[in-house]
Amino acid sequence: MGYEVIVKGNIDFFDLKGFKNKFPYNEIRDSEVGLHGDFAYFFTKVWGDKLEKLKKSKIKFHREGKWWYDENKAVKFLSKYATFKLKFIGEDGNSWEHEN
Repeated sequence: MGYEVIVKGNIDFFDLKGFKNKFPYNEIRDSEVGLHGDFAYFFTKVWGDKLEKLKKSKIKFHREGKWWYDENKAVKFLSKYATFKLKFIGEDGNSWEHEN
């Protein structure tokens, strides 16, 4: 169980190398059960456990899944390395945005 959220938007990295180098790989868990409150999972679900699928600086972002991550920590970390506009849409129709 868990709250389902779709995230859509655009990300434009101005420091992709810095993002990958400072990414908290040590927060990656072996199962989704341990991901509550972790923010790394917000990115690794889309780009792989070692961010191996993240290759471009300009990204059309799309993520679907459980809201098992710390969204505020994720966008705060992302804001150090990119400009972005992300729209979050909950399973109940509620929506909110983060922009930097």
